[in-house]
Amino acid sequence: MGYGPHRLFWKAIWMLNTLPKIRGFSWHVGYKILSTNFKIASIRHGFDKGCPRCGAKVETQLHALKECSTSREALSLGGWSESIIAKKYDYCIDWLEDVMRVLDKKAMANLMTLLWNCWNNRNNYIFRGKEEKATVIWEKANTLSNDFRICNLLKEPLLSLNTEVKKWEKPPKGFVKINFDITVGVNSMGYGVIVRDNDDFVLGSGWGFMDNRMSL
Repeated sequence: MGYGPHRLFWKAIWMLNTLPKIRGFSWHVGYKILSTNFKIASIRHGFDKGCPRCGAKVETQLHALKECSTSREALSLGGWSESIIAKKYDYCIDWLEDVMRVLDKKAMANLMTLLWNCWNNRNNYIFRGKEEKATVIWEKANTLSNDFRICNLLKEPLLSLNTEVKKWEKPPKGFVKINFDITVGVNSMGYGVIVRDNDDFVLGSGWGFMDNRMSL
């Protein structure tokens, strides 16, 4: 597994017992490469970076998944207290890392399933003009997860409360940096790769998952 400021997050993501597409979604969230209006506006001059649903001035990943009214209501239906939802973060990955220090593996997988449904609902609104109510989003996530649990403190959390801070260092001007993360389990393996330049601009990315026993 590669080193970086959130290396424990990447390891935990590949440990989640959920669909490969939701692992892939979680990986995209961690690297801030979901196509929010803020992300598109950073590479397309004059593009409106506001939220198309609630009218907020800036639609970041954190806003789309946690702060927008529909997503916020869906999280509330999942049992989140207002204090947890209202806590402020700069980036979505920081919020998810804090959550991983409270939830066990199954509860975290259920949460990512709900966020994946929230993101799909956002895209359906933009591209199809259809937005479902928070109750429908919740019911879809609940069905997909088969017994969604948002607050489970009975088992050991995914991440330890003791953290070691590491910082991603940008490459010299004119160079690119390739980060590769991999986690190998007994019967599965997940990996992800991302290429960024010295301005932290994502030039390319990819991920994959294999569900079979690996031999060394």
